[in-house]
Amino acid sequence: MPPFLLAALGAIGAAALAKFLAAENRRVNETLDKQRPVDAPVPEPTPLERDPATGAYRPRATPQGETQA
Repeated sequence: MPPFLLAALGAIGAAALAKFLAAENRRVNETLDKQRPVDAPVPEPTPLERDPATGAYRPRATPQGETQA
């Protein structure tokens, strides 16, 4: 089989797969949105700070020495 036909079939297959995955993602998100309560509180984001020793990000410490959750 000529290489250009294989490339064309691969591109068509990739496009079809991307379209299917996008539709499935929308379907699942709609199902989850229907189950979410309307008055559910949105949690506040946890502020992070970078640990200079390790480079990892950790929750920022409060003045009392506790981490915010």
